Amino acid sequence: MKSVTGATDRMGDITLKQVRGFLAASRCSTFRQAAPLVFLSHAAFASAIQELEASLGEKLFVRTSHGNQLSSAGTAFLPHAQRLMDCYNAALASLVKWRNAGQSRFVLAGSRIVMPNVLPALLGRLHTNFEDPSLIYEDSTSQQVIDSVLQGRADCGICTVLSEQPELHCVPLLQAPLGLLSHPDFALPASIGALKDLDVISLARYSDDSVITQLLQSHGVSFDAYHASRVMCTNIPSAYAMVQGGHVAAVTSGIGATHPQAQGLRFTPLPGLLPTLSVVLISRRDTPFNDQQALMKELTRVSVLQARWHPSVVMCDAKSASQE
Repeated sequence: MKSVTGATDRMGDITLKQVRGFLAASRCSTFRQAAPLVFLSHAAFASAIQELEASLGEKLFVRTSHGNQLSSAGTAFLPHAQRLMDCYNAALASLVKWRNAGQSRFVLAGSRIVMPNVLPALLGRLHTNFEDPSLIYEDSTSQQVIDSVLQGRADCGICTVLSEQPELHCVPLLQAPLGLLSHPDFALPASIGALKDLDVISLARYSDDSVITQLLQSHGVSFDAYHASRVMCTNIPSAYAMVQGGHVAAVTSGIGATHPQAQGLRFTPLPGLLPTLSVVLISRRDTPFNDQQALMKELTRVSVLQARWHPSVVMCDAKSASQE
């Protein structure tokens, strides 16, 4: 039998560090530009490329007036190097799924005005990171969310916290001005410079225990048209149904204006006249999270921040937005 010999017999082992460096160098004109992409010094990066070339027995780059460019051998090696990294990344992802499979049960309580815009992306992220994610979701008012977390029925909650809660750890997520939600055909004043300008329109108001009513009261807002309204609704979705009829306007936030039931309606933010509503991610301070639950909590935070909100909504800085 004929023995197969040749250059391949003389190839040495190659490392992932070398392959990462080669792929980074293929996208940059100089090694100095590529080195930070793989967290190496320029000298260590150049050494890794030299070791890879020695292992393969080929020069992978040629120097030109425009910088380093792939040689013919480098061009031939490029798709195989990319497949090596793709295979490595797929193996890591598979291992993460195996490690996380069926090990966590996560109960999330969420304000019904926030969660419809968050759940689709959150479920997608959970299925990406867990083989068989277990998520129990409670659709509640903000106060019910707080109660569920404080009483241990939910691991985390997404809601508005209006008063100090020493037992809760709160991570600010969103801030949104209050304003008016109305049908496009509903007549609003041409200019709104003060809340008294709204005395001429019909407004719906919420029950006294709603977040928006409490927020207006806690800020001492003199909003006569709202507080004197005889049109009462128990929750924001019911208010939106009234607004769809074109006979009243309702107070909501930029977050509420993103709710599916608000589609097709007009939102007029009133910053400076009405207070700002804040949405936070809450958990009990004394609740320990295992690795899988901590990951689920982080995926929940990211899903809220990366959801599509009304342009008036401001996302909080993830690194500094922690209320101790």
